[in-house]
Amino acid sequence: MLGKGGVKGNHMYRKIRQLTLACALIAASQFTSLSSAKAETIDLVCVNNGVSFNYWINTANNTVIMPGLASGGVAENYLMYPVHITALAYDWFYGGKNGVHYSIDRTTGLLTAFFPNGTVTAKCSKGSTPPPEPKL
Repeated sequence: MLGKGGVKGNHMYRKIRQLTLACALIAASQFTSLSSAKAETIDLVCVNNGVSFNYWINTANNTVIMPGLASGGVAENYLMYPVHITALAYDWFYGGKNGVHYSIDRTTGLLTAFFPNGTVTAKCSKGSTPPPEPKL
């Protein structure tokens, strides 16, 4: 038979067990979500005036691979930049903060490139081309 202190101690023991179990469940769910996260690269084909370009968004490491253009609009090499991913858009800068700001609206598929002297838009759709090796 437990005395007054024994009941209190028993209650405390149950609380500690509950907290330990709760912490273990939280840790297990965090581990599961981290280990189940997979790298996904999305190929977006964006077309403007009959000219198409691919942009590859890697949602696991928040990067975009885009064409580095030579004269005539031909992809000479491919470049990788950090991309800010939200529920609404993919945003990145080409040439630093004073360069070109690219934004792809995730609901409409519209790419807008904000140049210092104006904007260019293109309609994007999901493609299936594997990403090229970027120039670092």
